[in-house]
Amino acid sequence: MKLGRAATFGNLAAGKLAAGKLAAQFIFGCVVLAVMTAVCFFLQIGLAATACYYLVVILLFALMDSFVASGLLSLLAVAALNYFSAPPLFDFRISDPQDRLVIAPFLLASLIGSGLIQQARSERQAALAKPSSGPGNADLREPPLGCDVSRPNCATAKGNGGRSLSTIRSCTSWSIRPELW
Repeated sequence: MKLGRAATFGNLAAGKLAAGKLAAQFIFGCVVLAVMTAVCFFLQIGLAATACYYLVVILLFALMDSFVASGLLSLLAVAALNYFSAPPLFDFRISDPQDRLVIAPFLLASLIGSGLIQQARSERQAALAKPSSGPGNADLREPPLGCDVSRPNCATAKGNGGRSLSTIRSCTSWSIRPELW
């Protein structure tokens, strides 16, 4: 029973740590978006350019391992774009339909980009968790891909029934068959 409680408290502590990290990333993202908004507003940068700057900020935060924070920043950025960059200024109404054609794809691009970054990160972590079956763990008795064992420098291993690392290394570029590429 005590082991179960200790595990539960450990999970709670890990959850609080993750929530604290998420909150810190979101607050830092809000500060960066506020600075970016002020710069773009005072330099009178247009809606489309401001949306591109926001997209860069959001995707950089997505690289910091938080899809939730990036999603929330995307929604906040849409509100900031609408309020500070789309006419009428300082109003959440969008009077020009073409501004909707900037804001909607911005929201989609930021959410899709953040999701793809998160998916790539989780696939990478899953691949790193699996035991590798790459070249470092390859069976050295198999010929390398594209090595023509009928060539003189690769034929010696065929006769003795196995390949050594030096035999595989001796399979030079002139014995690689281009039709196997």
